Amino acid sequence: MRLLGRAGELATLEHAVRQALGGSFAFLLIEAEAGLGKTRLLDELATSLVGVRVGRASCSELERHLPYVPLATALRDALTRAELTGHPAALCKIVPELTPADPRAEFAEIDVLEALIEVLAEHAPLVLLLDDLQWADRATVTALSYLQRRGAAIPAALAAAVRTEDAPPGHLARRLRPDATVRLSPLTPAELAPLAVPDLHESTGGNPHFVAETVTSSSCGELPATLAQTLLARCQSEGAASYRVLLAASMLEQPFDPEPLAALLRADVAELTEELERLCERRILRVDGPRFRFRYGLVRQVLLASLSPARRRLLRQQLDHPSDQVGDPAFIVDPFGDRILAANRAGCALLGYTREELLTTPVSRVHPADLPQLREFFKRVLKQGQGSTVTLTCQTKWGTFLPIEMALFAFGCDDHLRILGLLHDRSEHRQPTAGG
Repeated sequence: MRLLGRAGELATLEHAVRQALGGSFAFLLIEAEAGLGKTRLLDELATSLVGVRVGRASCSELERHLPYVPLATALRDALTRAELTGHPAALCKIVPELTPADPRAEFAEIDVLEALIEVLAEHAPLVLLLDDLQWADRATVTALSYLQRRGAAIPAALAAAVRTEDAPPGHLARRLRPDATVRLSPLTPAELAPLAVPDLHESTGGNPHFVAETVTSSSCGELPATLAQTLLARCQSEGAASYRVLLAASMLEQPFDPEPLAALLRADVAELTEELERLCERRILRVDGPRFRFRYGLVRQVLLASLSPARRRLLRQQLDHPSDQVGDPAFIVDPFGDRILAANRAGCALLGYTREELLTTPVSRVHPADLPQLREFFKRVLKQGQGSTVTLTCQTKWGTFLPIEMALFAFGCDDHLRILGLLHDRSEHRQPTAGG
């Protein structure tokens, strides 16, 4: 599949490299989330550098405890063994097979870095390409910084790619100061239009990796098993609790509110919202106005497909009656229609109604003494999304009144706004009457 939508980014990199090879070292950085084409862009850059000596390497998470491994791999790729020998003995700390005359010799870090400068200066012009810089060891990152300052007059360039979700602010790689940064964004609908695949942008979000897999598999009508496994593994890597959140969220219409998801998972709304925000930072979900949605439709599709029919049926039932998943008495009401739309078993038992009876009972009959206060509470909740706990009374089916504490949450949108109410019976806190 040809390179789509990256002509500008590739031209920027090529221009910066050509300038650097003219006599001024440059450190270039490609930033993007997984699947947006960092590696492919490095491939295209390497191919375009005809007649230029190029060394390529990828950093490895499993090898990040080993010093200089990416640099050693790139140097071996760019230079022959003969070209690497004859330099200061300290170079063996980067390229271990260059055995020094005295194997017991100790080398200061500055000597190692100076040996790197010397070998690059002697064999320039050349270009080193490092992929997955987020997994680079500390010694390699230090060497890049030193090379950028000390080797400013060397006709060479180093281009690195970093995965943004694995290199947040404060990450070691973020301390580097590149001479130029290329940030990759998802492909736009216009850039995908020439592929003539219906709903391609909607399902892939413009992620080039997902686009390529979707286009390749369009003839058989289903995603390759390898892509599905990769996406599931990506979600599972966030941990068992987060994976459970993602599975449940895949059952919701998109975008979704955190409140019904919290009821479904029996989770605290505030804590769940923090987790949803974290999953946005991890580029699995994204913010959509006041709600959340999956960043890529394919991820939701794969999660849904991974659910067994039995589990999907249970989740569907829980979504149809979300308040049944809350231990405390709970109700879902229409804030504009004086209607109770759903209630869990604890709520029905508290008021003495069957579910069918309660769904035909107006809210005003349950709260006749506090209706004005309740309506003001509804307004505040609809405006703010969550209301503070309020003390009210509920009238039971038998006409008795119960003191309760109520916390409300608004969810839905436009004409489908709903309120989830969680109740706590305060009868045991009533003061005894005189002589009682």
